[in-house]
Amino acid sequence: MTTHALNYEVMIADLKQVADKFISVNHFKVKNAEVILQISDSQEINARVYLSASDQYIVRLYRGVLESCLSFVEDTVDSYYPLVAAQTHLDRETFLRATCSCVTEYMFLHEYCHVIRGHINYRDFRKPLWVERPELELQDIRFLECDADIYAANFLFARTYSVFKDPKVAIRLCDLMQCYVVGIRSMFEMLYRVSEVEDLLHEESEHPHSLVRAYIAVCMGVSGPVSECLDEDAEECRALAMRELLSYEAFLYKDRPIDPGFLQSNFERELNIWTTREQDLVFFNLLKVQKVSIFTKAREWLRRSKRFTRDSKIQTQP
Repeated sequence: MTTHALNYEVMIADLKQVADKFISVNHFKVKNAEVILQISDSQEINARVYLSASDQYIVRLYRGVLESCLSFVEDTVDSYYPLVAAQTHLDRETFLRATCSCVTEYMFLHEYCHVIRGHINYRDFRKPLWVERPELELQDIRFLECDADIYAANFLFARTYSVFKDPKVAIRLCDLMQCYVVGIRSMFEMLYRVSEVEDLLHEESEHPHSLVRAYIAVCMGVSGPVSECLDEDAEECRALAMRELLSYEAFLYKDRPIDPGFLQSNFERELNIWTTREQDLVFFNLLKVQKVSIFTKAREWLRRSKRFTRDSKIQTQP
């Protein structure tokens, strides 16, 4: 990442670049549909996804929530940086930009997971039951929100780790995991502060408490399917994530400690519900992972080799 001073335009450019990796990548496809990212100028503190046509989903992020994320990073995360400056190899601008990218990327991935996990079709399937048992509607919606949180964190973890493995990017795993954790936790903290009444209304809300969501996302993000593919690095990533989460939590709540009993009981309740019901979504899953053939890999290698040879010749010409 080329370091530029963080501002709204830079943040949006980073977001679009990352979103395109999921929307346009050849081996990830949404069955019989395309996904489009839209940035709305509305000041609404929200993000949503909807089916705009039979073969098209729109992920819409609103300027209001994006600006709130940017403001949180420029204020709170910037204040946190001096506490970690001696340990991280990232300068202030890079740390803030990378963390902000994790915030907005996670926001996009949450909505994207509503699509690929089949949540819209699942809701349509369940709606007839809501007529007879209205209490099921809120239960179903909270379950789907938790599912989107978990899978978004897994996707973000996968991309974070891929940056570490990229030979062109020389960033330590601990520095990347720090941005990953601070980014996710910051997004939920921002939502919590904007709400102001969440402590009173979270039981009746369509989303679990933001603090609980943050801990579920981070814990399951580094313990889910992606971690199973990392071999010896998986345990290190989990240890780094938990250490950073506790460090950042101590900074956020130095004047207002969290209630560990509240966190543990709600964490276990929401996660138990998700674990019990997660298999219900298998039939509705829309993500197609296309295996890349050896022929395709060889062709891509040949194409890159030709380009490298051509560029080398150009550079060596007198």
